[in-house]
Amino acid sequence: MNFKLKMIAAAAAMVVAGGANAAFEDFASGNSSLGFFAIDNTGTNKSSTFIDLLYNYEDFKTVAATAGTKIVWNFNTNSLTVNGVSQTAGSWSSAFTAFQNAGTLAGSDKVQWGVYGGDSVSSGDVPGDYGYLVTSTSTLSTIKTQQQNNMSSFSLANSLYIPANQKADGDASTALNGTAINFVGASYKFGTQLNFQGKAAFKVAANEGVDQSFYLVDNSNIVDDRYAGVTQFGAGSPFQAAKFSYSAGVLTYTVPVPEPESYAMLLAGLGMLGFMARRRLGNRV
Repeated sequence: MNFKLKMIAAAAAMVVAGGANAAFEDFASGNSSLGFFAIDNTGTNKSSTFIDLLYNYEDFKTVAATAGTKIVWNFNTNSLTVNGVSQTAGSWSSAFTAFQNAGTLAGSDKVQWGVYGGDSVSSGDVPGDYGYLVTSTSTLSTIKTQQQNNMSSFSLANSLYIPANQKADGDASTALNGTAINFVGASYKFGTQLNFQGKAAFKVAANEGVDQSFYLVDNSNIVDDRYAGVTQFGAGSPFQAAKFSYSAGVLTYTVPVPEPESYAMLLAGLGMLGFMARRRLGNRV
């Protein structure tokens, strides 16, 4: 088995072990599922949908950082695959079809989408220090300007987003567990700029067909107490950035596998740094 295949096999084992059913909750209540949302506020009959992706926040932090990971959620066919291996999927197709057929949609360039989830315990394991996994097209430098004191306002799933929108089936339940919800009418609780009503320093959604990077934003930060800590998954040499992509009811998350040549370059660079450090020490003697 070559190097790349070994990496993919290891990633598959980790991802399959990590996936688990979990309800989508108000983040202040604990370890929520990761959720997908799609919004069309421009069509003749406005509509939106919210979908439980079957991974909770804590599990997906590990998955999101695993090289070789590829997860595909097909909301049209209720299928979920991890590195090509079929998994237990959710009951998404009925509500998602209703979203697509809600009226005269403006077109895929007007449907905006995103993925996010959170926990009332951040990566620092301190209760009340909110942590969020979230998509964005914004730059890393922009996301790093996120104020810590606005972090709790991201918890929109139950407290704001779902109750604020009219559910198509009239069911008042707010907890998702492996399902999807279809809403009718304008969805506005993400704000006109899709930034959690201005509480985020960055956009959390993009037009259908536009890829988004994936970030961990939490209240752990050792540089400046004003700002949240930010991690971009898969970023930095020799790794390419991880990304979410979405089109026509199919959501995909991928973390590229570095080529062996990239590792060779990295090791060569580390070796050169070591040589330079030893040379400087020698010059001081």
